[in-house]
Parts: sequence; C-alpha cells; structure tokens
Amino acid sequence: MELSNFLSLICNDSSDSSSKIWFDQDLSPCFRKYILEFVLYTITLILVSYNIGQRLKCSYRLWTLPLALIRLGSSLVLITTFSFYFYDYFFANNTKYQWIDAINVLLILITHLFICYFNFNRNLYHNKRPMNYIIWMIIFFFIQNYDIYRIIIKHLTLIESVYVSVRQSCLVLITFGLLCICCHTCDQPMPPEHPETNESQYLLPDTVIIQSRCLFLPSSQQESSHVINEDLATLAELFTFAWFNPLMKRGYNSLIIDLNDLCSLPFALLPLHSDRIVNFFQSFHAFWSLPVQIAIVLYLLYQQIGLTFLIGLVFAIILIPINKCIASKIAKFSQDMMLYKDERIKVVSEIIYGMRTIKMNTYENYFTDRINDIRQKELRALRGRKYLDAFCVYFWATTPVLISVLTFTTYTLLGNQLTPAKVFTSLALFALLISPLNAFPWVINGLVEANVSLKRVQRFMDIEPIDFDAYYENVPIDPFPILDHRSSLDIRIKQANFSWNSTDYIEPDEISLKNIDLTIVRGSLVLIFGRVGSGKTALLNGILGELNKINGSINVHNAVENGFAFVSQESWIQQMSFRDNILFGKPYNEQLYKRVIDACALENDIKSLGAAGDFKLVGENGVTLSGGQKARLALARAVYQDKDIYLLDDPLSAVDVHVARHLFTNCISGLLKYKTRLLCTHHVQFMDQADYIILVDNGRIVRAGKPNEVLTSAEGLLLSSNHSSQTGVAMTTHKSMIDIEEQVIQTETALENEAEQRCTGTVKFTIWKRYLIAVGIFLSFSIVLSVFLMQASRNVFDWWLSYWTSHQLSLLNIKHITDQTSKKFLNHSLVSNIDARPMFGFATQTADKDFKRFFIIYVSLAIANSLFTLMRAFTFAYGGIAAARKLHKSLLNSLLKCSISFFDATPSGRILNRFSSDTWSVDDSLPFIMNILLANMFSLLGTLVLSCYGLPKFLIVLVPLAIFYYFIQNYYRWTSREIKRISSVALSPVYAHFGETISGLSTIRAFRHVTQFVEHNFLLVSNSIRAQFASLIAGLWLSFRLQLIGIVMVAGVSLIGVIEHVYTIEGSNPALVGLSLSYILSVTGLLNGLISSFTETEKEMIGVERVTAYIDDLPKEEEDNEEQLINLNEERQQKGATIEYRHVTMKYSVDQKLALDNITFQIQSNEKIGIVGRTGSGKSSLLAVLFRLVNLSDGQILIDNVDTTTMRRHTLRQTLAIIPQDPFLFSGTIRENLDPY
Repeated sequence: MELSNFLSLICNDSSDSSSKIWFDQDLSPCFRKYILEFVLYTITLILVSYNIGQRLKCSYRLWTLPLALIRLGSSLVLITTFSFYFYDYFFANNTKYQWIDAINVLLILITHLFICYFNFNRNLYHNKRPMNYIIWMIIFFFIQNYDIYRIIIKHLTLIESVYVSVRQSCLVLITFGLLCICCHTCDQPMPPEHPETNESQYLLPDTVIIQSRCLFLPSSQQESSHVINEDLATLAELFTFAWFNPLMKRGYNSLIIDLNDLCSLPFALLPLHSDRIVNFFQSFHAFWSLPVQIAIVLYLLYQQIGLTFLIGLVFAIILIPINKCIASKIAKFSQDMMLYKDERIKVVSEIIYGMRTIKMNTYENYFTDRINDIRQKELRALRGRKYLDAFCVYFWATTPVLISVLTFTTYTLLGNQLTPAKVFTSLALFALLISPLNAFPWVINGLVEANVSLKRVQRFMDIEPIDFDAYYENVPIDPFPILDHRSSLDIRIKQANFSWNSTDYIEPDEISLKNIDLTIVRGSLVLIFGRVGSGKTALLNGILGELNKINGSINVHNAVENGFAFVSQESWIQQMSFRDNILFGKPYNEQLYKRVIDACALENDIKSLGAAGDFKLVGENGVTLSGGQKARLALARAVYQDKDIYLLDDPLSAVDVHVARHLFTNCISGLLKYKTRLLCTHHVQFMDQADYIILVDNGRIVRAGKPNEVLTSAEGLLLSSNHSSQTGVAMTTHKSMIDIEEQVIQTETALENEAEQRCTGTVKFTIWKRYLIAVGIFLSFSIVLSVFLMQASRNVFDWWLSYWTSHQLSLLNIKHITDQTSKKFLNHSLVSNIDARPMFGFATQTADKDFKRFFIIYVSLAIANSLFTLMRAFTFAYGGIAAARKLHKSLLNSLLKCSISFFDATPSGRILNRFSSDTWSVDDSLPFIMNILLANMFSLLGTLVLSCYGLPKFLIVLVPLAIFYYFIQNYYRWTSREIKRISSVALSPVYAHFGETISGLSTIRAFRHVTQFVEHNFLLVSNSIRAQFASLIAGLWLSFRLQLIGIVMVAGVSLIGVIEHVYTIEGSNPALVGLSLSYILSVTGLLNGLISSFTETEKEMIGVERVTAYIDDLPKEEEDNEEQLINLNEERQQKGATIEYRHVTMKYSVDQKLALDNITFQIQSNEKIGIVGRTGSGKSSLLAVLFRLVNLSDGQILIDNVDTTTMRRHTLRQTLAIIPQDPFLFSGTIRENLDPY
C-alpha cells in the first residue's frame, strides 16, 4: 500500500483537486520506513547472526547459521511491512510539516551512522558496560518514531492506538534484546593449532603450509579475553571486508604473483568439498525461503489488483511442472556429460603417458578419432543441456511480459481502470514474484546436481579400505623360537586362496593363487621363479595385502605397523629430486645414503645429472631417467627405508648382466643380508646363493625348498623357466639396440619442472577475437542483434504500457469533468440532460476504440519480445557449442603434433588441466556467464535510456556515482582476474599428485606412507582452495560496496521524486515518472550484475587463454617436405633396407653437451646388430634421431640412400618398428592393442 501511494503521489496530476488525498500526504515516513529501517534491521540481523555463530563453536559457524538467520531475517522484515499500510491513512494533510520531517530524515540517517560506528568499534563493542550503547538506541527510537506518534495519535481510534503501541513496543524490545546479545562478551578464542613436525614434512617439498591466520588481518596490540578472535579481525573489518583491502590494492598494482601473495584460509574452511556439494547449502536455504517470498508477494498483489492476480498465478503454477521437467532432463544430460568427460580425460591421460609409443607407431590418427568419437557423445549431452537451458532463459525473460499481459488485460476487461500507481506497483511486485519462480528450477537443479555429485563421491567413500588387522592373523607367528631351537619366522601362509576380484562371488577361474602354503624364515633370501604370468607378482601382492583373501590364513611379522619394502615390476618414481625419491620421507643420513648409492650403482648416474647432482628433479614418473636408472632408484628407495621384509618384483630385468651381478652381490646379498628378502627373477645364475627357492606355475606353488632339492626334482620346470630367462636375456640383448631409454636431459629448464607460467594483466583482445571466431562471425552478430531486439522490444513494451495508463488517466479526468457537468445540467432542465447524452456516448465509444487499439499493440509487442527472446536463447546455445567443438579439436590436434620434449618437461596434470577444467570453462561456464553479461549490458543500456527519458534529473545522481562505480570495479577486476589465473595454476598440482598417488598406490601402502600422502594432497588442495576463497571474498568485497552505493542511488532518486512532487514541477509525465522510478530501482542490481558478469566472463576467458596458448605456443614438430619414399616400399618389403649414419651429431638442447658426437656406421639389409653401452651412453639417442623424435645438430641418416629429413615423419615411422622398453597398452581389447586400425 505504501509503495502504491508513493507512486500515486508522484505520478498523479496535482491539478485534480478531487484527489487531494493523493498528493497532500506526507512522503517522508514512507521514505524512511522502506529505506532506513530496512537497512537498520538487516545490519542488526547480520551482527546478531555473526555473534550467535561465534558462540556455537561448530565447524561451519561462520557460514551455515548466518545464512539461515539472514534468510529468516529478510523474510521477517518483509512480513513487518504488512503493518505499514495503516500509516497511509493517518498522515497529516498539512504540508507545513513536510520539511520538518525531511530534516528529521537527515537526523535519523546521522543516527544510523552513529549506530554503525558503535556496532563496529572494537573497544566500545566489547566493553563491560553496554548501558551506554542501549541508551543511544533508545534515543534513536525516540527520534525515529516521534513524528509517527505526533502525526497519528490524534487520528487513531482506541483500538488502532493500542495496535500501534503494542507493535512499536514489540519492535523496540526485539531489537534491544538482539543488540544485548551482541553486547555480551564472547568466549575465549581457541588457540591456533600448529601442526607438529614429523617425517611427513620430508614428503612435502616446496609446499606452502596453510596457516590458520590470515595474512591481512591486523593483530591486536593488547591481548584481551573479550576479543572474539584475533585471527578473524574486528567485526567492522569482517562485515565490510575491509581486511581484504590490502589484497585488492596489491591486485590493482599487479603485485599478486603466486599463492604466497593471497590470504590464508580460516582453519575451519580447510576441509575439501566438491563445488556442487558446497553450493548445496545455498540451494537448500533458497529452497525453503523462496516459497515464503512468493506468498508475501501474492498477498501484496491481492492488495493492488484483487483476485485478478490469480490469472498470473495460474500461469506461474503451470510453469512449475515445466521447470521441474526441465530440471530433471538437465540432470540426466549433466550426468551423461560427466561420464563422457571422465572417459575422454582417461584417454587423454593414456595419450600423455604413451606419447612416445604413439608417435613411433603413428597412432595419432587412431587416438584422434577415438577422442573425437567420445567428444561427439559429450557434445551431444552438452547440446541437450544447453538447449534446455535456452528454454529456461526463454521462460525467465518472457514470463514477466506474459503475466503482465494476462493480468492487466483481465483487470481491464473486468471494468477496472489502470492507473500508473497500480500498474507500476504491480509490475514491481511481478518482478519480485518472477525472480523466485525462475530461480526455483535452478535451485532444484542445484540440489539435483549436488545429489549426483554426492553419489559419485559416495561411491568412492563406500569402498571399504584394506583392513590389515583382519587380513593378517593376529597371533604370534613363532611363539617359542628359542625353546624349539629354530630360527624365527617372518611369513607363514596356510591353505590360502587369493583373488584380484571381490570376494563376494568368485568363479573358480578367477582365483589367482590357489592353496598357498608357505613358511619364510627371518633373514633368508628367497628366489621366486616361474613363467611369465605364472603368479609371481600375485604372490608378492598377496603378502602385501593387495589381493582379496578368500580363505586360509596369512601371518606376517610386524606387517601392520612396519609394513614392507616393496619394489614393483614397473618402477614407480615420484616427481621429486633424485635424493627425495630415495629418502621417501625419512631424514637424511649421509653415511647410510652413500652406502645405498654405492650398493645400487647410482654414483655415476648422479654425476651425469650435472652440477645439481642428486638435487636434480627427475620429472614426472622419472621421465628423464632410463628404465635401468628407474629400477635402481626404486631399489635404493626400498633399501634406505630399512624395513624388515623386502619384496622385490624382478628389479634385475631392467639392467644388464654386469649391473645385475653388482646389485645382487652388493645390495641384495650385501647391504640387505640380514633382512628377509623375496626376489622374483629369471636370473637362474643366482640360484645357488639363495636360502630358499619357490617355483610358481598357474597360480600354485609347485615346488619349494633348498636349491639342491628344487634342482633335482623340478628340473623340467626350471629348464622351461631358464629357457624363458635365456630368451629374456637374448631379447634384452637384442632389445638394447632398439629400447628407448630416455636420455638424461641435462637442461635445467626441463628438469626443474618449473612452476607453470601464467599470463598477467587484462585478457588480450586477441583472445576475445579468437573466441568470437570460434563461435562464428555471422553467428556472433546474430546473437548480439537478437539480444538488442529482445531488450528494445521489452523497453517499448513497458513504455507502451505507461502511455496506455497515461491515456486512460486522461480519459478518467474527462469522465470526471463530464460527470460534474451532467450533474449541473440535470439540476436545471431535462433538455440539458438530454443534450448531455452524446457527450457520454462519445466518451464511451472513444474508450472502447482506444482499448482495442492499445490492446492489439500491447499484445503484438509481447509476441515480438517472446520471439526475439527465443531467437536469442537458441542462437547463444548453438554458438557456445560450436566454439567448444572447434577449440577442443584444435587443442587435441596441437597436442598430438607437439614435440616429444614438451612431454618430458611438462607434468601430465598440467596438460590434463587444459582438457578438464579449462575445457569445461569453454564448454559450459563461459557461454553461461557471457549470456548473462550481454543481457545485463543491454538491460542496463535500455534502463538508462528509458529512465533518463522519463526522469532527466536522474543524471544528477548517476554521473558522480558512475565515477565511483568505475574505480571500484577497476580494483575488483584487476584483482579477481589475477586470482583466477593463480587458481588455475594451483589446480594442476592437485591433478598431478592424485595421478601419481594412484599409480604408486601399492608401493605407498606397502611402506605405510598413506597418511603422509593424504596430508600432502590435503595441502595441495588447500592451496587451490586458498585461491578460490580469495576469489569468493573479492566478490563479496565488491557486492558490499555496490550495495552501499545503490542505497545512496535509490535514496537520491526518491528525493528527486519528492522534490518534484512538493514543487509541482511542470513538464513531467506522471506515467513516465512512474516508469522511470520502477526502472531506476533495478539500476543498482544491473550495475552490480554487469560488473560481476564482466569480471566473471574475464575470469572464464582465462580458460580460453590457456587453451589457445597450447594451440598456438606448443613446440611443434617441424613441417615435413614432400614424400620421397613412395617408390621404395615394394622393394624394401622384399629385401629390407640399408641404414647409414653419417657424422651424426645431436644434443637435446642448445645449452647441453652432445648426446651423440660424430657417429658414423652402416647397417646392411637383413643384418642383426647389437648395440652395447652403459645406461646414458647414447643407445636410445641413436634410435631417437632415427625416428626423428629429436632433430640432428649435424650429419645425416640415410635409409636406402634417402635422407630421413626429406621424408614425411608419418611415412618414416611407418617404415620402422620398435619394441619399447616401457610397454604401453591403452584401454581396450587385446585385438585393438595388436592392431588399432
């Protein structure tokens, strides 16, 4: 009612003396009630919520409860407005009080500032005498309500006076009670927790330790028990986000470089959550608060237009099942899209891991087709989701128009008259109604997506961890060793069966180890022999606890607490320095370290690493090391851990015979001679030095005992195993010629695996242009045009409605004059009355004719707006999908054409980040936020044009505030952009560490280092969350300041309206003034939305920036010349090819020493050549230049007298064949791995 009267007083023509009550009422109480009291109540509720949350001491005290109380408080404030309409009938008609009340408004505003100061002042807020504070509040309420009581007390009946008095008393008591809670002293702050120093810190190199204290929170000079918490700063700094100001200044001055420049996290915010699960809390509160808001708005609509609002309500109710259906479909498409995305990322990960094999076997086209097929399925799900989103955008944009058409048409057809007050008050209420209705499907969608994400996480959480206490028998393994005069036992297995699969239902052929009986004496050396795939590795994994025990018993001495020293068949190397891989979390012991290095034959390898020595990073999974070096490094790590039991899964197979003899003599039988050792091997020459031999075949122990016992009774199987061994040795000798042992790259930049480089400053125009080109120039123009037409039709629609109501108001005034005239004529004569009939008939006919004309145009504009909105929604959805398709295709092609040196120096997590989070930004986040940006931009443009057209004096308020807006958004944009870049960079180590942990999970569990790796992952995730948290606070910093400026803007515009009313300024159209006021009320939200959406778009454009950087800047393999080897194919198939090296010189980088120095030799067709050399001597380099993985510095390589540099790489590599040292099998069937094509 107050808003209606407020618009009525401004919009109606004051020349109409019959409507004196409409323009003689005092406006200052309405102004004060809606502007000042709402701000006061909101501030009070936030203060109370904060203090109550501080007293609860729960992990989410800073978030969950305040959000709930603020939602509840907002609803309560809206409910209290129901009683405000009583005041409208009791305002004084005497205008002499208006300027007195205007002065009173200024006094109340000043008092509000004092109240805010007292709330935020640290010393006054926490003193032990809150009476001063309460007295100030009492004075404020007296000043605030004096004029109300002065005006209405002489106009109220007894019942109304009691109602007003009780209501004001309740408000005073409630507010005082809440403020008294704020004045109470809070509990003692919890002391900051400091992590204890332990050996896990050695596993966390170069990791920023997250502190519970924020870097930008000012510390107190004096410790006091009355302080809430020093680590959370003062209440004023928290409420205004002033503690974030130094970081905003650093961002504006381009001083934010890395994570150390960001604020630390509050300790309670460190736990890891999925984004969707975190967003669930906001969606949950919106889920219950939105119906409350809808109910309030419906009641106010009933006050304005009666039961006519039911037409719009029915239409809105019809949308609910539609929105629900859309939300369910979106959830289904989202789930499918996530499944295809996971599958695509899995294949990309395989490509990164096996890139050498892919390039040498020319599998690029196969993997391109495979990923493109998965990508098409992913885009199909994305297309369905985006088109459904387009329908949501359509309903969001057209629902207000359609509801207003239905409602006002019905209201007019029922014989009611439209007035500016009713029209624009109803439009404002419809806007309040449509927002919750449109938000509701998104809220439901957020809940559904949170549920999907929660289920995905829950599936992993429900996986039962390995229970070593249940796996191993909890009984002494050898209770009486001294009495029995026997050596102590370390391992005892009785009638045990093991399987790789779950134990719920096991088929007989799924049992990996059958009827295992085994007893191992402490300190013995046990050699395990068997054919390939006979079960040697399974036996070791059964002892480790990596297999599922079906039945039987296994008992290992001190296995649960101490674990094992385990060397896997495929060496697992961390992305650390050479030394850190050996230490593996233990403190550095120089004497032990040197003994381990010597026993594992690593001294020469460390010297080859250059000046950095063993501090040199070895790359991801030891990519810069050869296979033999990785095997010896993994063995050295196990030896340094000094465990009781050593499980060695064929570490000697990756080294030559001489190195194998050195390792067995000096390490296995030397440094570890007092340890229990189980060694899987094919080297039968070491059998006579073993204490115990186990022969395994088909998952069974076929023979076990002393070497002489096994040699005499199992000669046939040993000969078979020896044949496999000799074959393996021969293959190893032959393979030494064609193995790809990665050359130790000496360059500093490649080995150091530097922190990921990032751009700084604004997103360049070329990035925006690149994205628009990906969308399509014509399509981009169509999108902008459709958004412009949609907004223009909406503005013309509202302007036509204001023109219609203004015209009806004129007809109403004519009818009023006619009625007065007819009454005068009827008082004199019947003839005069008869003469008046044509006047009445003319007025009625004119009204009917004008109604049809206005109504047809009104509906036509609504239909045009609906069509333009539909075109805008679907063109934008189509354009986003087109850009996603093109950029991902270019990114994949660039990756597959990249030189192999890039993969040696770049962690896989960094590359995967481009195909996961950055691609997701291009696919979903960027089109979504850019759509909002264009909508906000054109909405603001249309609002300003129409508002200035209806209320030109609006520029007086807009211009100075626009300058202030500019500076605020400039600070925010610079800072948030850099934080987004840091956030993207901080996410890559999380992917890399997670992948590294998964690949080495059995080793980590064997050494009992699970806790250390969990802590490492925790800190890496915390680093990533730090950047996300800083981004969130930056957004709240901006939002708070924009809302304060918005309050000033609305107050200034309202004051202009009051002044125009008081001085009855001529030349203003009441309907246009009402339209301008309704539009101006949305300017604050539009400016806020424009800045936020523009900044978010810039942040999401960083994803395009990072993707295009890989498309354009990756080191590509040189372009090939025309093919010159076509005519040699048939001849070469018959007699083979001749290979000649002529003075071949090569080095991996400009600043490296030569890897190959003037090599010259020739290989005739059908010759078998063995290349012998120590690890790192250059064997792999000979093959690298042959396959053109590395370019020659000088010389030539000829195949049948044709220079390989003149051949196409694809043709050259198809001509050659290779068996890689590190076998690469991609996911799929055996047939696909044998022949992908």
